[in-house]
Amino acid sequence: QFASAISHIKKACELEPNNAENWAMLGGVYLKAKDYQKALDAYDHAVDSSRQIDGLSSERYKGIRNQTFE
Repeated sequence: QFASAISHIKKACELEPNNAENWAMLGGVYLKAKDYQKALDAYDHAVDSSRQIDGLSSERYKGIRNQTFE
């Protein structure tokens, strides 16, 4: 069900590796597919690609992520 979406978004990430929106979208699909580690990895890449996502600074995101998932 999610394989096609993941394949297409991964291709977009390959074509534009610094596009945080693509990585965040990939994380969202992995999250819906319940592949939580891949979702976290994609979200981490999104944050690394952009200093700001929806008003959440990368430093704040990583602090929240570390408290929640590690």
